[in-house]
Amino acid sequence: MKRIWVKNKKELQKLIKEYRKKGYFLVTYGYTLVELEKGNEFLIISCFRK
Repeated sequence: MKRIWVKNKKELQKLIKEYRKKGYFLVTYGYTLVELEKGNEFLIISCFRK
């Protein structure tokens, strides 16, 4: 499992698009957290809260 932290929602949306192009599927989508899956690889992208 890999975890990536981003500064804001705009960066979060950008990374979602990039990883979906690479074949990752959206598992969970929330305002500040996204979980993606590709085979047995899991990726979590989180947004820092202010």
